[in-house]
Amino acid sequence: MTTAPVTQIPVEIYGVIIEILRKSLDLINCSLVCRSWAPFTRRQLFSRVVLNGKSALRFVKLLQSPHCTITPSRIRSVTLSSLYPDRLSRKKVPLWLSMVLLELQSFPMIQRLRLKGDTPPNPEIQDLLARAFPNVTQFCLCDIRFPTRKIFEEFTNLVNRFPSLTALDIRGTGIYQPYRLTRRTLPPPSKLTALHLDYRHVLSVLSWINIHHSNERITDLSVDFGDENDVIVFRNFLGIRNDTLVRLSLEFVDAAWRTFAASVNLSYQTALRSLTMDLWDGDWRKENKKLDIPSYFSRTGDHRLRYIKFLLGHMPTTKWWTAMDDVLSGPRFSQLSHIVIVIPDRNTKIIPAMEALPKCAGRKEVKLMSLT
Repeated sequence: MTTAPVTQIPVEIYGVIIEILRKSLDLINCSLVCRSWAPFTRRQLFSRVVLNGKSALRFVKLLQSPHCTITPSRIRSVTLSSLYPDRLSRKKVPLWLSMVLLELQSFPMIQRLRLKGDTPPNPEIQDLLARAFPNVTQFCLCDIRFPTRKIFEEFTNLVNRFPSLTALDIRGTGIYQPYRLTRRTLPPPSKLTALHLDYRHVLSVLSWINIHHSNERITDLSVDFGDENDVIVFRNFLGIRNDTLVRLSLEFVDAAWRTFAASVNLSYQTALRSLTMDLWDGDWRKENKKLDIPSYFSRTGDHRLRYIKFLLGHMPTTKWWTAMDDVLSGPRFSQLSHIVIVIPDRNTKIIPAMEALPKCAGRKEVKLMSLT
């Protein structure tokens, strides 16, 4: 019995196999096999592009090559880091950035833009970004500071240059000093539905949204509370919208939790279906009485939650498990179907769900997990 040579296998078969690969190293190795495999691997490798002053010029040279196999429909995510290398003045536009943005104008399928660095883009760069990424739906800012109110207002102008924007993610962004925002800032985009905020800028971003009483329908909100002031702004945010939030993720420190438990009632959120409460950080052992989660939920009204998740920084006591079981299995959570509780694995072994929450485990799907 003779076997057919490998060269007789249609190249499309290899393409189907390569598209299943996910590790970058495997894709790079496949791209070096032969010229016919390169287009299939580059579709995967260049779906997410990370550019800075060192890699940008090589990327532009690759795009301008007559043998380029990167199609405009394949690049979906672009990350631009270190917008101002070597302490370049913020008033100037780096050469590499202008070249890259000029080339990316012919890639209309880019949907996710991520800026990483320590200085926000100036108005001239904002114009280039708006022309290069007209169809962006997700905008992420990482480690960029807004030292003055004027620069923050420039940021709101940039956000409004993306007409299709639906998700805004701002993490690790520091503010040198708190400042009072005014209505001179442009309102948030009308299509904005997802908002994810780190503790350094909850106060400024939520204040920006609150002062405009915007018509955006935010359904997915993630907030990392830094102190009591963040909780107060968040409470005002909920007061304006009580029928839009569907998914809510909250992370607390000690003081923020106490203010939240005393002043925020999530049962008023009629559309809320998923809730995640991260209580992982903080000295919760010494604050057990003040951080009584079952007591908080027992004081609220009826919830329409279907999924709830807790991340706890210590192993709860038997009394805590009993109280939580009584609350979550009661009439206030009649629509609740999924419960997830995460505890550190360094304390004790995970006890079975039927022993920890016997009433809930009999009628709902309960999952207890450990995390280092």
